[in-house]
Amino acid sequence: MRIGLIGLGKAGLRHAEALRKSGEAEIVGVADPAAAAARAAAELGAPLLASYEALLAEVPMDGVVVSLPHAMLAQAAVAAARRGVHVLLEKPMGVTTSEAREVTHACREAGVRLMVNFVHRFRFEYRQAFAALRAGAIGRPVLFVDIVASGRGDMPPWVWRREAAGGGMLMYNGIHSVDRLAWLAGAPITQVSAALGTFSFPVELEDSAVATLTFANGCLGALVQHKSDAAVTLGTWQTMVYGTRGAMQIVTGSHLEIAGEKERATSRVAEDDRFLGAAREFIAAVREGRDPSPSGEEGVHALAATLALYEAASEGRAVAVAA
Repeated sequence: MRIGLIGLGKAGLRHAEALRKSGEAEIVGVADPAAAAARAAAELGAPLLASYEALLAEVPMDGVVVSLPHAMLAQAAVAAARRGVHVLLEKPMGVTTSEAREVTHACREAGVRLMVNFVHRFRFEYRQAFAALRAGAIGRPVLFVDIVASGRGDMPPWVWRREAAGGGMLMYNGIHSVDRLAWLAGAPITQVSAALGTFSFPVELEDSAVATLTFANGCLGALVQHKSDAAVTLGTWQTMVYGTRGAMQIVTGSHLEIAGEKERATSRVAEDDRFLGAAREFIAAVREGRDPSPSGEEGVHALAATLALYEAASEGRAVAVAA
């Protein structure tokens, strides 16, 4: 499959590596005006164009991966759809739900497939947890607790600029938590509440958040986000799921532990290539003529729920998530 890349930053390079590893795709062109992109494109053996408009107009392709700052995602995805190109789009699709819905509409109108890269769904331990929950390993799941906390790390500077990112840690990391909790719960989020704080960085955007979630099937959820500038800290990225017949702990990149009446088991992660999993799902969905998972509609929901968290924190009240 002929694939183009729009954006060769941290995520774009990981997509490129995954596509090459898949053995099912040829990278036929790259668009990124940054100076560092020339070397990366040369290493990929793909022509570099200064703009995504030029890439879409000049290079024949079947699909495109869009990895840009949040505020630039939707416009590039719509342009690709209108060229009849299938789209693998980085989260959060855009910075407003109207942008995200415009992307899904453009893809439907053009008859192309749209996948949103909530890449944590392709982590080994989360896929194992998803299957175990569906098999009833802990009875009916009723409470989900997701915590993402980390110290100093290498993040692109645009993450802390509202005009580029649309928000702070909730938009950068928190939306992953929102999506994976709705995915694990098997139901959309219907209501949220939240409080935000900025403690570690000299920015206007939040580096910390706490939130509560209510799901359409009655499950409850709690979400914690914390990004510290500490050189040494106790970081974690984990999800606890409590059910009527047991519980499970999912530690990202490490293991899944199940303690239930039906079974006790621990599965450890030997290898994790979530970007490769996402690439294979995108390619398979295009070839099979089906909607990929995560779909555009699921991406719209995750963004709507995340933006509802900002509204809830601003107004100090519970907020319903738009259907």
